[in-house]
This record gives sequence, structure tokens and C-alpha cells, in this order.
Amino acid sequence: MKIILLDNVINVGKRNDIKDVSDGYARNFLLTRNLAVLATLANLKNLEQKKKREETEKEKKKREIESIFEKIKDKIIAIKEKANEKGELFGSVGKEEIMEALKKEGIEEIKEEYIKLDKPIKSAGEHKIALEFDELKTIFVLKVHND
Repeated sequence: MKIILLDNVINVGKRNDIKDVSDGYARNFLLTRNLAVLATLANLKNLEQKKKREETEKEKKKREIESIFEKIKDKIIAIKEKANEKGELFGSVGKEEIMEALKKEGIEEIKEEYIKLDKPIKSAGEHKIALEFDELKTIFVLKVHND
């Protein structure tokens, strides 16, 4: 029986895949749990429209993020944090603090998952911060100085 998966199913396929499975598995498991629908002409047509819509939305978002990344590129963002004489911060600067600093600069569209930070920043000075969305990447400088 041909089906269209509505969700990722282990050992079967990913969301929106068209698969051929046994009738019993389709009727008793996939269809009853709303994990799939029958691959009728109408459902196949809806799937194609849905894929096109998702693709155009993804392209639009990619263009928006690309323009935001261009604004941020080579920019220096400053954050004030309390630190000791050696430049070691009493706290740390993480993704949330970086997002707040970007918002203060007028860049509100950046989400936390775009910020690539291995570990929180615990020292004053200049730090290069990478932003990634799909294959788009950019780097900006975060300047952490003593309050």
C-alpha cells in the first residue's frame, strides 16, 4: 500500500516521504496513529503544493537572514559586564546576553540557535562570534568590557 508519511517514522522514512508498506502495517499502525495518509491523487497533489509552499517560505527566510547577516558582518557589538582586575568576568556571557546586545543594536531577528558558541564567555576583551543559518555564515566581534 502506498502512503505519505505525516511524521518521521523509524525504519520507514521521513516526513513527506512516499513509501510502499504492507497493508496491515499501514492500516493497523500508521493510519490509526495519524502517522501517514493514503497516497491518493488528491493527497499527492496536496503534498506537492505543500512542498512548493515550504520551499518558497524557506527561500524567503533565507533572503531575510542573509540581509541581516550582511548588516552584522564586521560589526563590533559591546557588552558591559562586571569583572576583576585580571579581566575575568564574575558571571559569563552566553547566547541570551548576546541576543540582548544584538537587540539593543536594532537586530531583533536573530534566534538563539543561529549563535554558535561552544562555551560561555568568561573573560573581558574581544571575541569573535559566529552566526549560522543553513549554509549561511557570518562572524561579528563581541567586545566585553568591565562595567
